[in-house]
Amino acid sequence: MPHLVKPIENQSIRKTVDDLRVAHRFLVECAIKSLEELSSNNDNWGINTKRLKVSLNQPQKPYLVDKTTEILTEVVNITATMERLIDALEWFVSHDQYNKFSVLICHPSTSDNDGGNDLVLIDSNRRVCVRCEVCDVASSNAGQNNKENKDIKNLGIDKEVPVDNVERFIATSEEFASALVSKHRKWNTKPYRYEMTAINNNNRTCMLRILPNDQG
Repeated sequence: MPHLVKPIENQSIRKTVDDLRVAHRFLVECAIKSLEELSSNNDNWGINTKRLKVSLNQPQKPYLVDKTTEILTEVVNITATMERLIDALEWFVSHDQYNKFSVLICHPSTSDNDGGNDLVLIDSNRRVCVRCEVCDVASSNAGQNNKENKDIKNLGIDKEVPVDNVERFIATSEEFASALVSKHRKWNTKPYRYEMTAINNNNRTCMLRILPNDQG
């Protein structure tokens, strides 16, 4: 089954960012065009917009875009996630400890397999150095859609944070990140804690580095 945006494998962080930006720009332009063509019948606007299909079968379609049509709501969700992903990649490439790494796998729009991650970075010896989950959760509820638990599990954390020289991150929205790091959570029951860094003031994207919890 084709994906809206295909996975990216085995290339530099910078090339990955460039390719994602091209695909993102194309999806946004197609979505805007579809909205402009939407009927202005107010009685059925919500119903029609929810089901609106975005035509992607254009001559300039980037290689990463794998579908010819997609519903608007999915395009919105995926482009928002791509924006968080681009922010995360730009943050990694701007730091000396990460910018020599390359992308082993990047899933802009797919649900990866169990044990896989949205983004995995490797060093020149192909050793996995960074695992990252990426999401745009528009909520200040830490329990939203059980998203945190799913991401923590995907990052290989169960009863403890593995000691394997792999850094683990969640890249997400400011409101969701703030909920996840809240001091009011029951941290004494968790094997991990977060170190939060705001990385893009415009998008309000945050990186949550996952560390062992000394309180656990």
